[in-house]
Amino acid sequence: MKLDQIDLKILTRLQEEGRITNAQLSQEIGLSPAPTLERVKKLEANGYLTSYHGVVNPLLLGYPILAFIEITLSGRAEKDYKEFEKAIQNIPQIMECYHVADHIDFILKVVATDLKSLESTIVQKLGNISLVSTLKTKVVLSTTKHSYVLNLEGNPE
Repeated sequence: MKLDQIDLKILTRLQEEGRITNAQLSQEIGLSPAPTLERVKKLEANGYLTSYHGVVNPLLLGYPILAFIEITLSGRAEKDYKEFEKAIQNIPQIMECYHVADHIDFILKVVATDLKSLESTIVQKLGNISLVSTLKTKVVLSTTKHSYVLNLEGNPE
């Protein structure tokens, strides 16, 4: 699917406000509601829009601790990566997991209610995964930039 400027406007606006009505969106991009809805559905069907969800404030919900954990596995076979990825799926404190090209294998984004809870996640959950060779934890002190909006200006599509 080749994206045009209207598609990019739709994607940008939906990133900014996923709950915008079709009527508002159509007015902002300069199309009538029916073609706007058709374009949104096409963007969804082609995988450009993958989900709509509310973003919650972890601080207000009792998760003031944010940490990034670097994981190195003892094995480098594909089965080792898959086994690790499967093992972390049921650890709710892990918000995101990235397989990276580096001397480490994975970077995890982890939330916790307090330092004791973070320690428990590291020692009792991650530490008990037999493939984990090393863990390095970086606790976030503050966040200076955080965005969910992908900049689509200059997109090659």
